[in-house]
Order: sequence, then structure tokens, then C-alpha cells
Amino acid sequence: MIHSFFFCLLFFNCWISFV
Repeated sequence: MIHSFFFCLLFFNCWISFV
């Protein structure tokens, strides 16, 4: 579960950076 959360956070961060 922690891994999923971390991945989501990273992905979300990347998305914000991209946008």
C-alpha cells in the first residue's frame, strides 16, 4: 500500500510539473 501511495504521489507530482 505504501508503495502505491508513493507511486501515486510521484506520478501526480510529475503531472503537475508537466502541466
